[in-house]
Amino acid sequence: MSVRQRLGARRPANPPARDAESAPVTWLTAAELDSWLSLVRLVIWLPWCIDPQLRRDSDLAIVEYQVLAMLSQAPDRTMWMSSLAEVTNASLSRLSHLSGAWSSETWSVASPTPRTGASPAPS
Repeated sequence: MSVRQRLGARRPANPPARDAESAPVTWLTAAELDSWLSLVRLVIWLPWCIDPQLRRDSDLAIVEYQVLAMLSQAPDRTMWMSSLAEVTNASLSRLSHLSGAWSSETWSVASPTPRTGASPAPS
């Protein structure tokens, strides 16, 4: 049974009003919907499966691994916190907390820039 059949998916009875110049809405085919929902399940499920293994094997959360992976690829292993937050989808607050925890373990060093006093992500 397809996902469309399981969910009883069909076009809405009352689609949103559209003006005469708008192109008609193109709906996903059954195969496209099945593919899309499979991808969504994978994207949601995968981090939940990887995180416990990372914690067991490395004592790292997935976000910590992502931060280390991004820093390892950056020039001089240094990034601005805002850039690191963007590529890891972590908040600045979360990164600041990690930076503090890692600084106490000598994993990282935060250093403000002379001009602005802002800190790049620790390396």
